[in-house]
Amino acid sequence: MFSTETVDFHTHILPAIDDGAKTVEDSLRLINFVSSLNVSQIVLSPHYYPTQESVEEFIEKRNKSCQILADALAKKQQNEEKKLPTFHLGCEVYLEPIIFNNEDLTPLTLNTSGNFMLTELFYESEFTHSTETMIRQLFYSYNIVPILAHIDRYPFLLKEKNLYKLLEMGCVAQINVSSLSNFFIRKKLIKYIEKGYIGAFGTDIHSTNNIQKMKKGISYLKPDHIEYITDVSTGILNKSKKESAITGTQIDNIFAD
Repeated sequence: MFSTETVDFHTHILPAIDDGAKTVEDSLRLINFVSSLNVSQIVLSPHYYPTQESVEEFIEKRNKSCQILADALAKKQQNEEKKLPTFHLGCEVYLEPIIFNNEDLTPLTLNTSGNFMLTELFYESEFTHSTETMIRQLFYSYNIVPILAHIDRYPFLLKEKNLYKLLEMGCVAQINVSSLSNFFIRKKLIKYIEKGYIGAFGTDIHSTNNIQKMKKGISYLKPDHIEYITDVSTGILNKSKKESAITGTQIDNIFAD
């Protein structure tokens, strides 16, 4: 369990929108688990694949899913005294060239603020010019800061020189806490945390299948690791504040633009 109130920057909790929660009951179970880790703020980040649907189609689908969850949370709050986390609206954008056909990517950014975007990169062993070009395009054409999703999954991002290059550009690195349970990369991830390279934790929770790995991974973190990353993550959320960041006492308007 986290030792301070922490931000979960990467979840698949919204119901029936991607490969995460299938029903709103699933969503509530996942929220209960994430909350039990001392997480006080949750970013809702369903997958967005630009080749599969337009931004407008995705946003419409996400809005419907949000409303279903908001209605369920409102009922849950009426029946319980326990405080709900604050929810932030986002998505996990699969970064591929077609996305740059859109003039405006603001709807895909954290809390639709236009500031930060959780981005999923091509899975590749080496850092390619194409990937670097797309990341630069987010910065210079859209003024969006990429939050690099689960860097622990990419061999090229586990190479310090590649990761540092992206951090120098201004990117934020997010790791999945379950990866800290992996003996073969744990030492490197802890080193990156201690060097200040990591700006966000994520459960990347889709179901209850990976819960034990998440708990084990968190157990390797020191209080100062958690405190530092919580401060960075909270700072990002503060820069992305909009009415879509709603506390449990304001469920009627949750996820409102």
